[in-house]
Parts: sequence; C-alpha cells; structure tokens
Amino acid sequence: MDSWSEIEQEIFSLAKKILDNKVDPLLGSQLLSSYRFQTERIQDELLFFTGIASQIEEFPLDEAERKLWSQEALARLDKEREEFLPNVEELIREKCSSIISRHSKCQG
Repeated sequence: MDSWSEIEQEIFSLAKKILDNKVDPLLGSQLLSSYRFQTERIQDELLFFTGIASQIEEFPLDEAERKLWSQEALARLDKEREEFLPNVEELIREKCSSIISRHSKCQG
C-alpha cells in the first residue's frame, strides 16, 4: 500500500466535502486546482479542476471576495454562475469520486 501525503489527504477531504454538499462545487474546484503542482498521483483529476477554475475566474465565490462587489454585479454574476453550474456539476462529482476511489484503493 502506498500511503497518501498530507496534501493528498487534504485533497481527498475536500473532494469528499464537495460530494457531501458541504462545499460549493465551483468553489471546491477552484480550491482543488490550487493543488495541481503539489502531487503527481492524481494529476489528471487536478488538471480537470484547473480547467474549471479557469472558466470561473470571474465569479466571486468566496464570501470575503463577494463583500467587495456591488449587489448589482453580484446578481448578474450569480445568474451566470447558476447557468454554468449544471454544465459541469456532474463532471465535478465524477472527478471527486475518482479521487475518493483512488484514495480508498491506496488505504484499503
């Protein structure tokens, strides 16, 4: 068995939170993309999340960031976000499931 590093454990935990609806899928994708160069084991999955992150850069997802935007701009961007999410949510969940599956195989 090949144990997972602390960084990989963080990735696993975040993927699980996305699947458990405890973290917004788009925010979670943005967060997962930040791990891209920190592990090679799940590079394919992290590359996917980097692609999603590049498509959602304009959306203020974090609460601290949202406070910096006007209500009018937030309403417009939230509408765009809600239109975008259904196009990628199933894929996000599939990649999170893949991360969890790979983790389980290494732990099991």
